[in-house]
Amino acid sequence: MKKKLKSSRNKFFPVSIPYLSKKNILAVNKTLKSGWISSNGPEIEKFENEFSKLVGRKYSTTVSSGTAALEIAIKALGIKENDEVEFDWKNNTAEYKARKMDQGTKRIMHLDIALGKLELL
Repeated sequence: MKKKLKSSRNKFFPVSIPYLSKKNILAVNKTLKSGWISSNGPEIEKFENEFSKLVGRKYSTTVSSGTAALEIAIKALGIKENDEVEFDWKNNTAEYKARKMDQGTKRIMHLDIALGKLELL
C-alpha cells in the first residue's frame, strides 16, 4: 500500500508513510470495537506480556508517547539537573523536550555516519 510522492514545493512530505497490513487494520478495528483504546485493556496487557518475554524480563509497561518513555528513561538512568545529554538534531525533538522538562543541559549534535563525523552544534 505504498504511495508515490510527487515532487512539489507546495506539498507536505511526511517523514515516512506507514505500511498497514490487513492484519494490522483488523487488530486496530478489534481494539476500537472493544472500547479499550486508552491506557489499559486486554491488548495492552497482551503486548506487555509478549514484549517482556521478547526482552527476557519479568515486567514491562506501555506509556502514552515516546516523550513519556524518554522522561521515564531519564529518571531511571539517574540523570539530574545540570547533567549534560547529547542528542542528534535529526531525531524528533522529544529528547529535547524530555530534557527541558527535567531542566538538564542539552547539547545538540549532528551525526554523519557516512562520513564518520560527529559535530556539536
